[in-house]
Amino acid sequence: MDVLKNQRPELTTVLFPAIPLGYSKMAACFPGTIPTHARTIKTIMMDTIGSLATYGFRYFMICSFHMDLGHLKGIHAAINKLQKRYDVRISEPWSTYFFSKEVEKREPTVGFDTKKEVHAGFRETSLMKYQYPYLVDKDHTKLQSIYRDLYSPKCLGKTFKDLGINDGYVGSPGKADSNYGRWYFQEIVNSLIQATQDLVDGKPLPDLPREIKLMMKSLFWI
Repeated sequence: MDVLKNQRPELTTVLFPAIPLGYSKMAACFPGTIPTHARTIKTIMMDTIGSLATYGFRYFMICSFHMDLGHLKGIHAAINKLQKRYDVRISEPWSTYFFSKEVEKREPTVGFDTKKEVHAGFRETSLMKYQYPYLVDKDHTKLQSIYRDLYSPKCLGKTFKDLGINDGYVGSPGKADSNYGRWYFQEIVNSLIQATQDLVDGKPLPDLPREIKLMMKSLFWI
């Protein structure tokens, strides 16, 4: 927020409290995960942003890093309806950044292939080691690398344990590095600031790759 304020002092920005809900069917096999239906995500977004729109807010930046397709389907369904119903512009840029492989294109060399890092792996653990190192168990370095294509049609609708993933991560958390986490954090901040400025300036908003949108449409059971 401070960086954005320094770059665009004419903007009045408000940070809305986080809404701790998500479509998480894949992780529902782990106690403590409370999966929410995609329609619930859509409804909450419609209610929240719809209310704020009536108070005069016009621009909304959705900061979500949960890339489950069911979760994104709820978010983007709400965005489409809200922009038709109210005089607002809404952006959820991270999914486009993620599925367009922008991280892989920009990241520093780390000495191994990061294309298969999907969930609680190298990137997310590196981010935790940078921001909250006291929450990272030192034994994470002993974890073996586990890879699955969670976005394969064969995986849709299944839980981690259905796929033989018993520890809830897909990637290489054992290779996590706090220096990479510092870079990743700044990359996230920069991308959100740029997306916010593009939103306000009326520039074209980032769009999901066609194949991801088709997969989201196919999620008829959620």
